[in-house]
Amino acid sequence: MLIMMPIFNFYVLFGVTFLLSFLIVWYWQKALRAKEILDRPNERSSHSIPTPRAGGVGIFLSFFIGLSFLWILIQKTNMGDVFLLAGSLFVFCVGLMDDFQSTKRRVRLSIHFIASFFIIIWMWNPFQDWAASFGFGIFFPAFLCGLWILGIVWSINLFNFMDGINGIAGMEAVFLSSALAILFAYENRGEQIFYKLILLSVATLGFIIWNFPRAVVFLGDAGSGFLGYVIAAFASYAYLVVDISIWTLLTISSLFWMDATFTILKRLQKKEKIFNAHNSHAYQILARKWKSHASVTIAFSIVNVLILLPLGFAMQRFEDLASLLFLILLIVMASLYLKISQLEEKNAT
Repeated sequence: MLIMMPIFNFYVLFGVTFLLSFLIVWYWQKALRAKEILDRPNERSSHSIPTPRAGGVGIFLSFFIGLSFLWILIQKTNMGDVFLLAGSLFVFCVGLMDDFQSTKRRVRLSIHFIASFFIIIWMWNPFQDWAASFGFGIFFPAFLCGLWILGIVWSINLFNFMDGINGIAGMEAVFLSSALAILFAYENRGEQIFYKLILLSVATLGFIIWNFPRAVVFLGDAGSGFLGYVIAAFASYAYLVVDISIWTLLTISSLFWMDATFTILKRLQKKEKIFNAHNSHAYQILARKWKSHASVTIAFSIVNVLILLPLGFAMQRFEDLASLLFLILLIVMASLYLKISQLEEKNAT
């Protein structure tokens, strides 16, 4: 059962969180510009103007400040919030370090794995029940735990991979957090997580004003990693506790993870080093083809809201058809990705 706060408190909390994010990002980018600490474009960049980084600091700070006021309003906290804060802090700090001074890949990944384990600890009881339902013995839960941690690490890095044009990562985060909140309301479950999802959405909107359609500041590794982490945490809760279908979760997030996955497979096929910087994602190809970041970000948002969200709801409602619908989606997405990739190859020849 969702906890219903008085409507006035609801609007004030989210309005203040949005405003706080907006003001923190404004001050942050102004300070970096004054000190000329800027991300300067190179041959792989999708931007052409030196721009401050790590604007995600506004999302991070405003979200957890808003969360502290949420605790006061509903007069209820749990250990999950502690684990979420601890893991988020690990991911945010290593990302912030990398925004200003490159850190070794193995250091970043080690921190990501440690942070991911905090989510497993938070979800340990429902995770155990879920793993035991397969009935494959005592070692199978450990295998599933490893896969789950890999999935969380993938989500952290996924947002970093896909944060390459104005507004796209922020808009995706707003969509996913809002979509999960709607699904929680539809199932009439999720309690405090529902409000945390709205908090994340409005905190991200406060940043987006400075990042879209023109980028005054970039999200940075600190912001993209944080968003990937908390969305993975809330998606884990959605699946393990609220019983949101895995097909629904994969569908509403498909534009991001399919683009990143298909791009990695393409680069492996070409024997390219997948960890090296590049600009061969489908969204980057479209941005060059259309000569517009904003058009691509808007197109992604339209597909999310008008196609993927209704399809995700259909999968949640009609469970027997969910796997078939997802297979059709996968085929359609793969075909579109191949067509977009061919656009780049034609231009190269």
